[in-house]
Amino acid sequence: MGKVVELNVGGACYSTSPETLLAEPGSLLCDLIMGKQQQMQDSHGRIFIDTDGEAFKYVLIWLRENKLAPIPMEMNARVMVVAETLRMPGLVDALKTQAEGVPQKAFDDRYSLCATTGAKLVYHGASLMRLCFDGYNLKSGNFQSCDMSYSSFLFADLTDANFTKSDLSFAKFTSTILDGIKLHAARLTNVDLSGRNFAAQVLEECDLSNANLNDINLSDAVLIRACLRNTGLKNACLRGAVCSEANFCGATLSAADLSSADLSSSDLSHADLTGADLSDTNIANAILCDVRVQGVKVRNVQLQNRNFHGFDFTGADLSGCDLSNVDLSDANLTNASLANSDLTNANLANANLTYANLTNCKVLQANLTGIQAQGVKFVGVQLQGRDFAGYNFSGADFSGSDLSSANLAGANLSDANLSSANLSHVNITNALIPRAIFRGANMPSITLKGRDLRGMDFSEANLSNATLSDADFSHGDLSSADLSCANLCGTDLTGTWLAGTNFSRTDLSHRDFSEYDLSDAVFVQANLSNVDFCEADLQRANMTRSVCVNANIPMADLSDAIMEGANLLNVNFTDTILEGVIFKGASLIDVDLQDRDLQKHDFSHANLSNATLSRCNLTHCNLTNCNLSNADLRDANLSDCDLSNANLWFTNLGKVKFSNTFFFNTNLSSVNLHGTDLRDVDFKGQVLSSVDLSHRDMRGFNLSGADLSNANFRGTDLSGSSLAGCDLSTADLRGADLSNVDLSGAKLKGTLLAGTKLEGSLWAGTDLEGNDLNGRDLAGYRFAGANLTGVNFWGADLSGADLRGCTMTDSDLTDAHLEGADLTGVDLTGVDLSFRDLSGTIFDGATLRDVQFMGSTMKRARMEGLCL
Repeated sequence: MGKVVELNVGGACYSTSPETLLAEPGSLLCDLIMGKQQQMQDSHGRIFIDTDGEAFKYVLIWLRENKLAPIPMEMNARVMVVAETLRMPGLVDALKTQAEGVPQKAFDDRYSLCATTGAKLVYHGASLMRLCFDGYNLKSGNFQSCDMSYSSFLFADLTDANFTKSDLSFAKFTSTILDGIKLHAARLTNVDLSGRNFAAQVLEECDLSNANLNDINLSDAVLIRACLRNTGLKNACLRGAVCSEANFCGATLSAADLSSADLSSSDLSHADLTGADLSDTNIANAILCDVRVQGVKVRNVQLQNRNFHGFDFTGADLSGCDLSNVDLSDANLTNASLANSDLTNANLANANLTYANLTNCKVLQANLTGIQAQGVKFVGVQLQGRDFAGYNFSGADFSGSDLSSANLAGANLSDANLSSANLSHVNITNALIPRAIFRGANMPSITLKGRDLRGMDFSEANLSNATLSDADFSHGDLSSADLSCANLCGTDLTGTWLAGTNFSRTDLSHRDFSEYDLSDAVFVQANLSNVDFCEADLQRANMTRSVCVNANIPMADLSDAIMEGANLLNVNFTDTILEGVIFKGASLIDVDLQDRDLQKHDFSHANLSNATLSRCNLTHCNLTNCNLSNADLRDANLSDCDLSNANLWFTNLGKVKFSNTFFFNTNLSSVNLHGTDLRDVDFKGQVLSSVDLSHRDMRGFNLSGADLSNANFRGTDLSGSSLAGCDLSTADLRGADLSNVDLSGAKLKGTLLAGTKLEGSLWAGTDLEGNDLNGRDLAGYRFAGANLTGVNFWGADLSGADLRGCTMTDSDLTDAHLEGADLTGVDLTGVDLSFRDLSGTIFDGATLRDVQFMGSTMKRARMEGLCL
């Protein structure tokens, strides 16, 4: 209704809302507001009611709160009179029940009446002690502030009933329906509610001391400031319950689930938490005096700054807890779990950590003096620089921990697990380490000189630069370990697992590795001279730049091994499996690999000089920049090989198979190609100086740009080939067939051409300086731009020849036939052309100084732009 109603009750003024005065239908107040009763007003417009004004305030409280306020005994009668005056029977009944104990019959009669009329059963502050409510339907009943102690509710239905501030101590609730019951600030001492479901119930300020709540479900319940002194809560579920400032003094909470509960500022002194789960529980400022915590789970709980001196945490789960600055000195943590806990600045002096789990704990500046640590788990813990001299760590687990610069002198590490631990600069002088596991440990520069390490696991460990001289690793595991630069003098590796081991820059000379598994091992820059690898497994081994002089590798498996830059002088490869081996840059001088299948191998930059490779399958090999000088490659298959920049000087290539072989800038000087089919060879631009290709069928070959100086082509058929740009200086072409050959730009200085067939050959830009072409039929030949200095053309037929721009200084043209020849731009100074047939000869732009034309025929000759 929205506005304030002003009342004058017997001279006492009150202000309230219309809704409050309408709370009890049929009352005088309700009728006044609804206009059913005539109003009287005082001089200020207030509604006047002529009754006891002081007692009226209790009436107003009843209307507002639907419950009685505590009324003094002497006031009770006055309020009763006002209630009767204002026609308020509910208030009258409430006042009567408050004044005296309700007999069983009176309650039964009232219960029957309410059941008949459907009225709500209401008792406020009444004494209902020792009454029997067995089987009663008390749904939604209001029993606020009632004394119902020692009452019996067997099989009763208390759904949504209100027992706020009521006394229910010693009450019996066997098979009682308690759904939605309101128990705020109720007294429930000594009751038996074991196994009942009070999930999410509001039990704030309840007194449950000495109650039996074993196996009860109080998950997410509100127990703020509740009293549970000496209460039985064994196996109870308080997951997520709000229990701040609650009193659990002496309570039995063994095996209870308190995970994620709020126990802040609660009193847990003398409580039994054996085996309880306090994971993620808030126990800030909680009192934990003399708590029993064996086997307790306290994962992810804030316990910083607590004093647990001498506590027994045997088997407790404290994982993930904040234990910074906690005093755990002399505490018993046997088999306890502190995994992922924060122990920063914690005091663990003389604590018993036998078989305790401290995996991934933070122990920065924690006091670990005098700890008992047999079988302890320090997995992933930062322990660098710690002084553990003489400690007993037998069976301990330090895997993944950082013990760098720690002092373990004289410590007992027998059976300890140090896998993946950082042991750099650690002191293990006189430490006991039998059966210890060092798999993946970081131990650079460690000293293990003369130690008995038989059968121990150092796989994947970093032992680089370590002093391992005279140590006994026999029958142990060093697979994938890093032994680079280690001192292995006198080290016993008998029967040791060495697959994947890194021996880079170590001295292994004269070792016996016969029949060893060395697959994936690394020998980069190692000294392997005189090592016996007979029948060893060296698959994928890396021997880059290693020294293997005189090594014995017969019947070994080197599949996919890397021998790049290795010195393999005098190595015995008899029956060795070499599939996929990389010999790039290796020194294989004098090596014997005859009859081997070496297809697809990488020999680039390798030195195979004087090597025996006869009958080898070298298809698809990379032989770029390879030195094959004086090598024996007879009957080898070089199909699809890349011989770019290779040196084959004096190499025996007799009967070698060339198919799609790539030659670029290859030195084939003085090679032996006897019986070799060269039809598929591209010699373009290659070095073939001094090569013997005499009496061969080389028709249509492309030799353009090749170095053929001093080569022997005597009697060879080169017809139709391209020799453009070739260096044929001092080559022997006598009797060769050069018909239709392109010799443009070629160098033929000193080349022997006697008896050579030259029909249709192209000589433009050729260097023929000093050659003897006397009497040769060169009619129509194209020599444009050629160097013909000093060439002997005596009696040669040059009719119709193209000699434009040729250099013909000191050439002998005596009796040469020049009719129709084109001598445009040629310097013919001093040449005697007397008595010649020069019909149609072109001298345009030629230099004819001191040339004699006496008696010559000059029909149709052209001499435009002459230089005289």
